[in-house]
Amino acid sequence: MAKKVKKKFLTGLILILVSFLGIFIILYLLGSENNRSFDQIEQLKDQVSSLETNKLNVENELTVVKSKSNTIELDVLLTQAEKKYGPDEKNRREGLLWLDPQTSVYVVTLGAINGIQPGSLLMVYDGEKKVGQVKVDTPLDVISYVSPVDQSLQRLDNNYFRVVIE
Repeated sequence: MAKKVKKKFLTGLILILVSFLGIFIILYLLGSENNRSFDQIEQLKDQVSSLETNKLNVENELTVVKSKSNTIELDVLLTQAEKKYGPDEKNRREGLLWLDPQTSVYVVTLGAINGIQPGSLLMVYDGEKKVGQVKVDTPLDVISYVSPVDQSLQRLDNNYFRVVIE
């Protein structure tokens, strides 16, 4: 009987040791996975700080570029244009609209000297037929950059149209 008890005691002790060993292995695996996660978090923090630094550099460059950009002073431009162009150019109420289909740039041959201002609306004609309107985005001295008011100009085949200040 004592042998049976010893055998049960030894079997129980072995099972307890095996369970402690299993728990130790599980804790080790969880710990190593946790360390890998911490390493990944550190790498991501480094990448984020690098991106923030790059963002600050780009914002600084943008500020420098904006401060150096050449702005067009319309008053100076008009003064020079009035000296250069005669009354025929100033009194002109019609011009041409040119559209570049590849770049979607619209330019008219009417400018600030003709009384065009940002937001002015111009009528567009194909011959005698009214085909749409354009709005002035950026007027220069004798030309202006415009954009179509509606989609009607995008369906047309020609690249040149008559434009009238109404």
